[in-house]
Amino acid sequence: MEFIILNTKVKENDVTQKALIYTGNLLTTTYAKTAHGLIRGSKRFEAVAIIDAESAGQDAGTLLDGVERNIPIYASLEDAKNNNINADVFVVGVATQGGQITAELKTILINALESGLDVVCGLHSLITEDEEIVAAAQANGRQLFDVRKPKKASELHFWSGDIKKVNTPIVAVLGTDCAVGKRTTAKMITEDLAAKNKKACMVYTGQTGWLQGWKHGFIFDSTPNDFVSGELEHAILECIKDENPSVVLLEGQSALRNPSGPCGAEYLLSANAKHVVLQVAPARDYFIGLEDQDCVQHSVASEIKLIEAYGSKVIGITINSENLNQDDIAQLKKQYSEEFNIPVVAPMFDKMDAISDAVFNLVQQ
Repeated sequence: MEFIILNTKVKENDVTQKALIYTGNLLTTTYAKTAHGLIRGSKRFEAVAIIDAESAGQDAGTLLDGVERNIPIYASLEDAKNNNINADVFVVGVATQGGQITAELKTILINALESGLDVVCGLHSLITEDEEIVAAAQANGRQLFDVRKPKKASELHFWSGDIKKVNTPIVAVLGTDCAVGKRTTAKMITEDLAAKNKKACMVYTGQTGWLQGWKHGFIFDSTPNDFVSGELEHAILECIKDENPSVVLLEGQSALRNPSGPCGAEYLLSANAKHVVLQVAPARDYFIGLEDQDCVQHSVASEIKLIEAYGSKVIGITINSENLNQDDIAQLKKQYSEEFNIPVVAPMFDKMDAISDAVFNLVQQ
């Protein structure tokens, strides 16, 4: 993947930039999960401020999960400039309806370019194909990059089966729905193992993983279906070849039974992930955004049975704590641990030891 800078290119490894993150008044919602990932930490971009009028005046870390990170929130780009915020790049950190570049967003992006900022966007609509945005970039000598710009067919890989020869344990972090925290949990497990001098490698599969600077992975939802299995396999094989980790963590996408975009079988079959950490969202009755279609979520027990039907084993459960209080979480941890006899943690409140130890124990087997 490379930066598209008008008619020139720069290797992605050259990018270590300070970023303003735009969230369009949606910072406190799951639509801003890309921004949430960057606030929690990135090796590629340092979040120096958030643009979100609804949450202006607060610290982004404190607002997100109670951890102060000295990332101020401003109502507008102009406010950030008036407060002498030094940034190199303007990152779209929010999902719009249908992934489209709205008229309002286009105006904001052009303003960012005119203010001397490069623009990075992960929407399905490509900024490098928008004539007005490209013209503004050219006029101001700025760079544009579409995270979801599809690769050429010649750059993609078919599934080879070489994954079957791998002895390194592969653990998929799957979820019962979209936007439950699969990437964050995979990141936390990887980092917890690293802190214990146990080498793990996380393979990203979404735009935020790339924005966070993980070395190995691909953008699942901008890859033609014929190549998804091959790209997933290739990313894992490259990760193992380059990093020689003790274990590989895979960032899951969507959910096995989400009717708006089911995903997960590729991890269990094509990636040969024989072990799973399952992220659950107990407070949700329906799949997110599908309440009007009466798409009811399934029980944790039935999800585990489905994963087992693929020949994989759930080795831990992680709880998304949205709309749950501490008593709710304590009760759910007790319930799940007794019912399934596996470790259960709530990543936003607990240490990850029980889950990371379960993952690393696979290396000893």
